[in-house]
Amino acid sequence: MNYLVITAIAWVIIFIAVYAWKRSFAKAFFAASTLLTIAVVVLAAFTYQDVKDLQQKFLSEKKLFLLSQSGAPLDSASVPSEADILAAFSVTDISQGQAEFLNQEDLNAVKSAPSFENLTFAGGGDYYKVLIFHLEPLFAQVPQTLSYQDIGFPKEQVKSFITSSSPRDDFLDVAGPKLLGDISQMSPQLRESILSQLGSDAEFKSQIFGLVLSLAIENKGPAFILESFHDGTIQVIPETISFKLVKGMPSSFIDLAISKVTERAEPQG
Repeated sequence: MNYLVITAIAWVIIFIAVYAWKRSFAKAFFAASTLLTIAVVVLAAFTYQDVKDLQQKFLSEKKLFLLSQSGAPLDSASVPSEADILAAFSVTDISQGQAEFLNQEDLNAVKSAPSFENLTFAGGGDYYKVLIFHLEPLFAQVPQTLSYQDIGFPKEQVKSFITSSSPRDDFLDVAGPKLLGDISQMSPQLRESILSQLGSDAEFKSQIFGLVLSLAIENKGPAFILESFHDGTIQVIPETISFKLVKGMPSSFIDLAISKVTERAEPQG
């Protein structure tokens, strides 16, 4: 139910209540309109403060990006251990484009949090926002062939790296022959040396997650996050009033906003 419908219902309820009390159409109309106007002004004030906070902090404060395999809608109260988190990375300054890929210890700490809210500033955690992406919807936004380490991989194979219990070994088994030739006689020491250059298994998965996310944004344009949030395939925690308003907007409003963002992002000829 979008906010236009909610507003209309609220107006009707107030009108009926006042009319039943005062038995006056004019007074009921005036009271309903006045109370609704006050509510809209208050809502606008809270939204302004939230947008201002986002403008000041989203680009510069630490944010956590998570990839979930559960596919279920998640919110602040959801328990990370039940969300089947596959990979994670954090970004502080988006303009620098530098990510910190979480190792297994850090990932376990995320999974053991009592709730997603506990990971954020609001819950005493380390992150301004937590953005949760879902495996299947995210991979649906990227091409059928993905390039990593200058090698093309089918999309499904890249997905299997993220869901595997031994992603680096799987990657080396596929990429090794293309980069090094026959690796069947490779010594365990050399194999381990090569694997160590990929980081830990958790860090490698997080690198793949970051690659796929960047390709999705590149493929779908700058409005990818907005569109996906409205569709429910991305969750933002905490979901403050600005995000609640976006989620409640009609799809036509979102389509218009996306078209405006896309127009601004296109190079001027």
